[in-house]
Amino acid sequence: MKKGIVVSRSLGSANPEARIEGQTDCLDPLLESQLTVIATLAQHSFGVDTVLLSVPGTEGLWINSESESASGHFTYRDVNTHGQSNCSDRICVIEDTLNVPAFSEVFLISDYSETRFYAELAVSAPNGVQIALVRLIHSQPKRFGEQPRKMFQLLGNIISNTLQNQVPRQQPSIETPSLVQSISQTQDLFLNSTDCKPAYNHLLKNILSLTNSQMGLIGEVRQNQQGEFSLKILALSGEPQCPHGIALLQGIQNEGMVFKQLDNLLGAAVSRGKVVISKNVAADSKQVGLPKGHPAMTTYMGIPVFSGQSVTGLIGLANRPEGYTEKLAEELRPLSQAVGMLVERQKLHVEKVHSIRRMERARNYDHLTCLPSGPMLTKLFRREVRETIKWARKLSVCMIDIDDFKHINDQYGHAIGDEILKTIAGRLKRAVRSKDLVAKLRGDEFLVTLRGMDSPSVYRRLLDVISEPITISNQAFVLSASMGVTVYPQDQSEPDTLLRHSSHALYEAKDSGKGRFVTFDVSVHQARQERIRILEDIESSLERSHFQLFYQPKINFRSGIVEGFEALIRWNHPKHGLLMPNEFLGATELTKYESLLGDFVIRTALSALQQFEANHQNYTISINISPNHFLDSNFVSALQAHLRGCSTQLRRRLVLEVLESTAMEDLGTAKNTVKACHALGVMVSLDDFGTGFSSLTYFRDLPVDEIKIDKSFVIGMLDNPSDRVIVESIISLSKRFNRRVVAEGVETKALAQELRGLNCDFGQGYYFSVPRPLEQAIAWADPFSAPLFKNEMQ
Repeated sequence: MKKGIVVSRSLGSANPEARIEGQTDCLDPLLESQLTVIATLAQHSFGVDTVLLSVPGTEGLWINSESESASGHFTYRDVNTHGQSNCSDRICVIEDTLNVPAFSEVFLISDYSETRFYAELAVSAPNGVQIALVRLIHSQPKRFGEQPRKMFQLLGNIISNTLQNQVPRQQPSIETPSLVQSISQTQDLFLNSTDCKPAYNHLLKNILSLTNSQMGLIGEVRQNQQGEFSLKILALSGEPQCPHGIALLQGIQNEGMVFKQLDNLLGAAVSRGKVVISKNVAADSKQVGLPKGHPAMTTYMGIPVFSGQSVTGLIGLANRPEGYTEKLAEELRPLSQAVGMLVERQKLHVEKVHSIRRMERARNYDHLTCLPSGPMLTKLFRREVRETIKWARKLSVCMIDIDDFKHINDQYGHAIGDEILKTIAGRLKRAVRSKDLVAKLRGDEFLVTLRGMDSPSVYRRLLDVISEPITISNQAFVLSASMGVTVYPQDQSEPDTLLRHSSHALYEAKDSGKGRFVTFDVSVHQARQERIRILEDIESSLERSHFQLFYQPKINFRSGIVEGFEALIRWNHPKHGLLMPNEFLGATELTKYESLLGDFVIRTALSALQQFEANHQNYTISINISPNHFLDSNFVSALQAHLRGCSTQLRRRLVLEVLESTAMEDLGTAKNTVKACHALGVMVSLDDFGTGFSSLTYFRDLPVDEIKIDKSFVIGMLDNPSDRVIVESIISLSKRFNRRVVAEGVETKALAQELRGLNCDFGQGYYFSVPRPLEQAIAWADPFSAPLFKNEMQ
């Protein structure tokens, strides 16, 4: 597809020739330069392949049909007669042309056959006559929402002003080549940087040079809610020398380079909306309003800068020896339009920045309590952990949950509940130091980190401030809270593990009664020394093939057959014998050994699947992939290499189990990796589900095939009503989202019967079989039959 910028002018002939940038000699050179700047701006701003800009000829506006059969023919059409539902006002947008079957017939752009996105804007003069047509073309579909439409309309205003202000110029005071060069230089600065200041300064310097003026400024006109105008100085020539001038500049700088008083000569062009010229400033009554310290002026010209019909800027020039004229102002109009484009670009940029900040705040802060949450919580918490490690100090990680808060919402309504949460958030902030972190987790859960301390009395105080009466609408509420605490460096874990440990401690506190805290217990020294030893041994054991996989069967609760196995890594340690994963995998986190062991597991599991395939056995194999390995940028390519030569049927029997914390670290990367695994024919399961604090988000956003309920909930579901509710909820949600669900930790017949009754798909645990080497696992699975299972479940 053609790419670039096409600026054409129809002469109304039978075969008018489209002129490409740099060849449009049928246009006035200055007009051509201005339109090229505008078209280039559009291409950069909207990120499209091609911009077509058509302007009127002697017989009105024509557009290039670019027909293959008759090159260069033009056909007139009214952009408002297509009947497209997404055309509004004089803007027509087709975000994906595949959704408009008649696109190629209605929109005659055959040389752009790969067009997937199309937008056009009919530019009209104030009298309604169409004076230009702008078309945006791109080879990929694009979203074109409110903000791009607003920018497109502003672009139309700029084009309208440019075309309407073309006047015959005879014996200009400013040479055209100099004017064109100035516009071109401004364009380069304008397009190659998000900072407009260099462009403003360069443009002012050029204007002063072109007009032989000694002083000048460029400003942006602003209007407050009361309708009062002010002028934001964007570029200013010279430095004041006298004390009053220096004081004036400092005062303006303190106000953010803003002139608030415009009832003087400086603001006359803004208030009148037209060029203001003073041939003798000393005798001009309006100069009285100029602030003390303003540089002395002999002559002055103020040129208003427009966007549509509104004044958006000002060019002020002073002390030209030969004085100023309306003719000079007209000759400067192209440069004033360049100023207008800069001002509009800066306004759009500022508006975009503010919009992004609003969205970022919504993502990063809880709207109710204004406490950090989501990505910001993660960022601040990780920073706290990094600083704790850096300065070798303590860090208490406290997870707080309001007891029976659901009762408040159910009985008194969410409005009351929201006020209570806001009150609690405020109390927690006041109860800790400014350097401590108070953040919002989900629902009625809070996170508090305390630097440099491990103090039970402080933990107690946090719970006490929550239990103080809260009065809302003349009604007092007395609440309690439970808290789980883990302390670094006693618990020298990664940030997500610290949260998990504090969460485990929280559940233990709630189980032991309301209004209590429990501290997670770990041994740092032992863990540190053990990790060093384990990593040293892992390297040598990989070279000597001391690792192997054990296989634990997964039973299909519906059919009563062995669905497949989970492959669990074991280490045949030369000194310590057979080691379980929890005895060495934790030491590999954030090291190269995560990927090395993961690749070993993938290779070994695929070898077993090939053996199954050769024996006509349809067993699946699930393998565990660590979060860092799964999110690694090389994971998908490495998996693809492992799968090379494997059949489609074999690939479908490989299931990758990833921890829920994987998505917590980087949901976007996790989603993309899951999709890439699907593309390779491999299934993905979400392991240990329910232990994180954003589980519902993963149901919605993470396209996994299977949910694996964490065994901590399964084991306790017969005795703990909360665990049973969690298990039931996960199974129900899994069915609603069309996910298979596996329960791990099935230790007893009663658990198996209960899970089967809850319509769980698969079960896995010691009740069926312990993990075994491959041959033993197959020997156990082959005689296992559906009748035997169903009889056992009676």
